[in-house]
Amino acid sequence: MTTRVSGFPANASTLALAVLVTQTGCATLFAGLDEAERTAAEPGRVDEESLERLRLAADAGNPRAQYNLGLAYAYGQGVMLDKATAVDWYTRAARQGFPEAQYNLAMAYLSGEGTARNDAEAAKWLRSAAELADPDARFNLGLLYLSGEIFAKDNKEAVRWFRLAAEQGYAKAQANLGVAYARGRGVEKNPSRAVAWYTRAARQDHAAAQYNLAASLEHGIGVEADIEEAMYWYNEAAHQGVPIAQMRLGLAYYAGEGVKRDRVEARKWLLLSADAGEPEAQAQLDETNALLSAAQAAAAQQAAERWSERRIERQKGF
Repeated sequence: MTTRVSGFPANASTLALAVLVTQTGCATLFAGLDEAERTAAEPGRVDEESLERLRLAADAGNPRAQYNLGLAYAYGQGVMLDKATAVDWYTRAARQGFPEAQYNLAMAYLSGEGTARNDAEAAKWLRSAAELADPDARFNLGLLYLSGEIFAKDNKEAVRWFRLAAEQGYAKAQANLGVAYARGRGVEKNPSRAVAWYTRAARQDHAAAQYNLAASLEHGIGVEADIEEAMYWYNEAAHQGVPIAQMRLGLAYYAGEGVKRDRVEARKWLLLSADAGEPEAQAQLDETNALLSAAQAAAAQQAAERWSERRIERQKGF
């Protein structure tokens, strides 16, 4: 059992930034909570026998067993859910230099789950885990420097930690490093390096990086313009539910720009974008109403509803 918590707790205000390149080629900021929910990744069941073995090893001082026993209490796996006991076991493993436990302990202090919120303790354990090469810790330490929460705001230090995590293959850090190069935040502005990092994150299904890469390809920012490749990445981001990518893809289908013209598909994506709250999408729907027959509009509505239903099913794991 190696489940860990990932990202900041829901009550944290730290923001992960991603650059969105507009249709005019200007860079604007998009901000959103990064990994707001603390989740367990398919923890599975812990039977009574395995729990007893785990407890014996933890009592004997094995740090991995202590960490995993903490997880059992944190998520109620084979035992009653008990956040305070989880923190106790994380602490024992953390004091023995176990980085995953240090990271989870830092998240507990930051959220106040199982213990009183303590920013100093959170910072101490997060930095320790980061220095032990834990990629989650490195990324979130970068976020803290980026936001100015706990630490004084320091873009260069944020970039340093993002880079370390990014070089370990951590997609969110790769995406944020791309942002840093695109904006010149904490590092000299370099659009081509931004594209390189967006590409690495996009290939790991990071939705914002896919959008940023698509916009860069469309407008030739840091890379040679390639409308068909741009539409490929807009499509990837749109299927992950990025509203602005859905709108851009819809407009492309209306115009036959980088994709085969298809008015039903165009309206489907504009409907989805508008439903997701993209303000410009509704205006585009109104402007293109006259281009569709009643049958085409109905088909687009049905396609959008089916897409939304399938997405909900995928998110539920059906």
